[in-house]
Order: sequence, then structure tokens, then C-alpha cells
Amino acid sequence: MRHLLVLFFSLPFILAENEFCQQYVECEEKAHAKAIECLTNSNALAEAKAPSKWQGCDEAKALHDEIHDLNEKSRDAKDVCIKEKVSSSDALTGKKAERCAAIAQRVSKRSGNEAAKRKARRSKDPKKAAQKLCWREAKRLQTNCQKLVKCCPLVRQCAKQDENKAALTEKKKLLRESTKQCRAKSAKVTK
Repeated sequence: MRHLLVLFFSLPFILAENEFCQQYVECEEKAHAKAIECLTNSNALAEAKAPSKWQGCDEAKALHDEIHDLNEKSRDAKDVCIKEKVSSSDALTGKKAERCAAIAQRVSKRSGNEAAKRKARRSKDPKKAAQKLCWREAKRLQTNCQKLVKCCPLVRQCAKQDENKAALTEKKKLLRESTKQCRAKSAKVTK
């Protein structure tokens, strides 16, 4: 009888892992869309104030664009991998299912900080404050997505299969070197 009661009470907490994986993919899409929105606004604001920081640094700009493209490919490949494997994933049970349900509920309830929004409206430079608020919101969304990773092991499996990881690391090293050279060159020009 005791085993039946335990089984009965644990039934609501047998949740499909794919629910959390699906929620993770949706969360990542929202966070990515917000980051692109912030980046677009940031670039427009920066170009209005001053010329591009990449002016005269064609190699660094090209590397930066390549890294961006590789990041996009990696993100898309990870999402496709998760979507393909999600139907065959196992269900979560017991305490892990309870924990994941609580995490998912907290993540879905959280919204932007109203106090930060009010502060942004009172700011001396409303465009700059709005930009800060946008990036803060993008970071919050990304943090929420990272909490869901614990409930979807497919994310780690698919990340391990990333073919672009080594190329990204190499391109980032090249970008750092190229940026150093560009800064040194621009420092000599301004002197």
C-alpha cells in the first residue's frame, strides 16, 4: 500500500524532458532576438555619435564578422540537434522533475525590472539608459535560459558535437592579435 501511495504522489512529477528542452529552445530564441535588437540599436547609436571603431582595421572587422557567423552556425546547429533528439529523450522523474518544474515556473514568471525601467525614464541621457536596459534584459533572458540547461541534458550533448568550437577559438585568438595591432597603429596615428 505504501508503494502505491509513493507512486501515486510522484506521478504528477514525471515530466517529459522534452518539455524543458522545448522551453530552453524557445528561451534561447527570445534571448537571441533581444540581443540582436540591442546590438542593432547600439550600432545605430554609436554610428550617430562617432565613426566606426573598425575604421582602418579591415582584418579585425573581417575576423569579427567571421566569428559572428560561426557563433550563429553553432547556435543554429545546437537548436537543430536538440529539436531532432527531443522526441527520443527520456522523462524526468522524482525530485529532478520537481526541481525542473519549479525552475521552469520561475523562469516563465520573471519579467523585466520595473525599477530599472523607471530609472531609465528619469535618466539624463534616455537613449543611453534605454540601451543599458536593453542589454540588461538580454542578459536576464540568457541567465534564465542557462537555468533551464540543468533540465535538458540534450543541450550539453549537442554542444559537445559542435564542429565550430575549435575554429571559433582560433578565430578569437586571431581577432585579439589583430585588434592589438590595430590599436597600436591607431595610437601612432593620433600622436
